[in-house]
Amino acid sequence: MIFQLNLAAIVAIGGQAAWRKTKLIIIRDIIFVPIQGKLGIILRWWVVALTNHEVMPTPLGTLAANLDYILHPFDRRELSHSGFEDLLLASLRRVLIGFLLGAASAIPAGFSSGMSKSAILALNPINQLF
Repeated sequence: MIFQLNLAAIVAIGGQAAWRKTKLIIIRDIIFVPIQGKLGIILRWWVVALTNHEVMPTPLGTLAANLDYILHPFDRRELSHSGFEDLLLASLRRVLIGFLLGAASAIPAGFSSGMSKSAILALNPINQLF
């Protein structure tokens, strides 16, 4: 009985110590590393924007220029600035056209590669690039 209680206490203490280490690793991996990555990207953006200010705006300049779009995404503006729905439909249309063009070229190439050894030999260098 005493041995079982001591064993349970050892396991409990070991579990607590392991949880403390694991908790620090989880906090580091889930919170601090992503924040460092985002801050690193923003810092690089800022450095590039300050060295080439006529080519690229700073992060704060971009935020100030697009604040109205961020706060009111569904508003219709001038003729050149459509609402969110129009932009979404245009993007979906581009994605669909790209998919259909890719499928129109890849499906026949796949069928011909599957049916012919010479087609495999002809298309293999192109497949190795992509």
